[in-house]
Amino acid sequence: MKKRIFGVRMLICVLGAALFALCALLPTRSVRGAAEETVAEEDRTLAATYAPETRLVNAPTVVADVTSAERLAALTDPEGRSPASAVFRLDAQANVVDAQGASLGSFYEIYKSLDHKIIPIVRLDGAAEADAFISFMKSRLFILDLAVLSEDAGLVKRVRGEFPEIRGIVEYRDADELYPIVRESTEAGAMTVILPQKCADAVTVNYLQARFKTVWVRAESAAFGDVADALFGGAYGVVAEDFSAVYDFMEDTEAVYTRNIFNVGHRALPKKYNENGLTGLRAAMENGVTHVELDGHLTKDKRIVVIHDDTITAATNGTGTISSMTYEQLMKYDLDLHEPHEKIPTLEEVIDVISGYNAEKGADVVLVFEIKDDQKDFVQYMKAILDEKNFYEHIVIITFDGTEHQLPALREQVPWIPVANLDGIGETQFASRLGGQNALNAGFDLSNSNCTASYGKKLKDRGFVGWYWTYDAAANVFAAAKQGVLGVTNNEADCFRDEIRYIFGADAQKASADIVPREGGTLMVTLVRYSGENADAAGEVYKVEETERFWRIHVRYTEDERTFYARPVYYYKPAAGGDFWWILTLAIAGAAIVVAGVSAAVILKKKRGGKSHPSH
Repeated sequence: MKKRIFGVRMLICVLGAALFALCALLPTRSVRGAAEETVAEEDRTLAATYAPETRLVNAPTVVADVTSAERLAALTDPEGRSPASAVFRLDAQANVVDAQGASLGSFYEIYKSLDHKIIPIVRLDGAAEADAFISFMKSRLFILDLAVLSEDAGLVKRVRGEFPEIRGIVEYRDADELYPIVRESTEAGAMTVILPQKCADAVTVNYLQARFKTVWVRAESAAFGDVADALFGGAYGVVAEDFSAVYDFMEDTEAVYTRNIFNVGHRALPKKYNENGLTGLRAAMENGVTHVELDGHLTKDKRIVVIHDDTITAATNGTGTISSMTYEQLMKYDLDLHEPHEKIPTLEEVIDVISGYNAEKGADVVLVFEIKDDQKDFVQYMKAILDEKNFYEHIVIITFDGTEHQLPALREQVPWIPVANLDGIGETQFASRLGGQNALNAGFDLSNSNCTASYGKKLKDRGFVGWYWTYDAAANVFAAAKQGVLGVTNNEADCFRDEIRYIFGADAQKASADIVPREGGTLMVTLVRYSGENADAAGEVYKVEETERFWRIHVRYTEDERTFYARPVYYYKPAAGGDFWWILTLAIAGAAIVVAGVSAAVILKKKRGGKSHPSH
C-alpha cells in the first residue's frame, strides 16, 4: 500500500513538472488568459491647449462641436487656432459620427491625431454608445484628460462610476428649474453643465455657478449676436460648431468683464463682528455678500457648532477643546472679539438665519460650510440637520480633509451636495492629482497664491471655476475683481455692497425702424447692485444687428473704469397679418428675450423652482 501511494505521488509530481515546463514554453498571454487582453493602454498626459489673444477679462473656454467631417478637418483653423476642447459623438462601435450618424472614423485614431492639443469630450446618446465607450476605455485606451457628456445624467453617472478619474458634463435643453439641475448633475459626477443660449441670462448662470457648477453655453450660431448672447451672461465656456467665430469675437471685443465676483464673506464680517457669529452673519447678508463662509465642529454630545478653531480659546472668554466639551458647557462662554458678545451658534441657528433672510428678501445667499472637524461621524450628524431643515439648495461644502474622512463621506452620504477641496493643489501638482480630484467630484478652492492666469486656464478648460481664499483687505477684493477672479473669499465683504452685480437691457418690444436705437446712441439699462438695490442708467449702444425678424441691440455700461456688457436687447419687427402674428412671433422668440428692469431677486425667485431635497 505504501509503495502504491508513493507511486501515485511520484506520478503527480512528474505530471506537474511537465505541465510547468509546457506553460513555460507557451506565450505568456495564453497562460494568463483573456483577462490580460482587456488591459488598455494608458494616456495620462494632459493636453496643452491653445491660448487665445483676447482682451476679455477671464475669457471663457472655447469648445468645438464636431458635427461634420468639415468641422473635424477644421479643428485647427487657417490662423493656427484650435479649441480648448472638442465634442465627439460616439456610436455603438466606438467610432466618431457626425450629427446625422455618419461615421467620421475611429475614436482611437481621431484622438491620437489631436496630439494632446485639444481635450476630447465624448458625447453619448444611449446605452449602446456608453457600452462601447466603456469597452474602449477598458480594452483599448484609457484617457485621463477627457470628459464624458450626455443629456442623460444617468449615463454620465454610469460611465463616471466605471472611470471616476475622468470628468462628467450634463447638457440641459431648458433651465426652468435650477436646483434640480444642481442636484442631478452633482450626483451624476458632473462639475460642468451645458445650457442653451436662450437660458444663459446672468441670473441663471450665477445661480448655478454659485453652487460650484461650471456653466458652458451652446451658441445658436456663429453670428456676432449669438456669440455675444452666449457669452455675456457670465458663463465659463462657449460651445459652438464654428469655434473660430468665437475666437474672432473674443479678439475683437474691447477689454470688458463678462461676469463679476462671488463675494464670499469669510467668517461673515470678522473685522467688525465676532467671526462666525450670528450678528456678523446678518450684517454680511445685509451688506452684499453672495456667500458666507463659516466653519463647523462637533461637540462631545454630537452638536455641530459654528466656530473656526478646535478650541474656544481664541474666539471666546473661555478655554477648552470643542470635541471634549458638551454643548451645555460651551454655552457658558461668549464670543468676545467684538461687541456685542454672543453665544457660539449652532449649525441649525445659522441655517435659520440664512433661510429667513433669503425668504424675506427674495435673496440667494449660499452657505459655504467648511468642515473643520476630522471626526468620522461628522457628515452623519450634518446630514440629519440638513434633512430636518431642508437646506440642501443653499449649501456647498469645503474641507481640507480631502481623502481621509470628510470628502469620501460626503460623496457616499450626500453625493448631491456640491463640494470643493481646500487641500492646496498647486499648479505643479495639478497633473498628478487631477484624477483623484475628479474621483471625489470636487471643485478647487485654492489659496490666492495659486491665482495665476496659467493655472486659471488649466482649470477653466477642464470645467472648473476658480475659487480663492483669503483676501484680507478691500483693496485686494477690488484687485481680484479686476483680474476676473470669480470666487473671492475675503474679510471685508461689505466693501462690495454698492458694486454692479448684474446689468440688464430693456424689454423686447414691437418696434419700427424709426424707434430702434442707433449705434453710438444710448439705451436705458438696469443696474443691480450687490446690496440688491436697482438703478436705471444710460448704456451705450455699440452695435445694432438687423435680421428679417428683429433688430438686436448690443449695449454696455462703464463704471469705475470697468465696462460690463448686457446680453443683447431685441426689437421685433411687426409681422405681416396684424397683431395676431406679431404676438405669435414674439411668443416663439420669447426664449431669447432678456427681461430687463426687474431686480435679480424677482428673476431668481421665478427661476429657482424645483423641489428641494430632504478655512481657513
